[in-house]
Amino acid sequence: MPRGKRLNKDDRLRIVEAHKNGASTAALAREYGVSRWTVYRLVQRFEETGAVDLAFKRCGRKPKLTALQLLAVKEALAEQPNASLQDIHDALKLPCTLRALYYIVKKHGFERGAAVEEPKQETPFPVWKGCAYLGRNY
Repeated sequence: MPRGKRLNKDDRLRIVEAHKNGASTAALAREYGVSRWTVYRLVQRFEETGAVDLAFKRCGRKPKLTALQLLAVKEALAEQPNASLQDIHDALKLPCTLRALYYIVKKHGFERGAAVEEPKQETPFPVWKGCAYLGRNY
């Protein structure tokens, strides 16, 4: 089923205003090339929030560390540039893994005195040498 037309903010505002002025939902849907449910949702969102912005502004993975924790990591690296990631993680009691901390330090470009090494990840399950059921080694 094809998706309807993408509406910009001006079109969304025009739809809400026209609906408030008495235009029918079906007529607005035909005029703008969207479904009636899109018009209903726009009007409902405007009545609830007073805005017609897109609803998915906060999608995606949430950050592992807050802004204060990031600042604390930056300050800890400034005070002790040769400290290991494990030392920083333990001192600040961060709610992330060492690997996540490594990527955070790398992403934000925090200054490090020593070379940053990616921490080794332990496998959470035993590595099987073979499968007796199938009689094969994997």
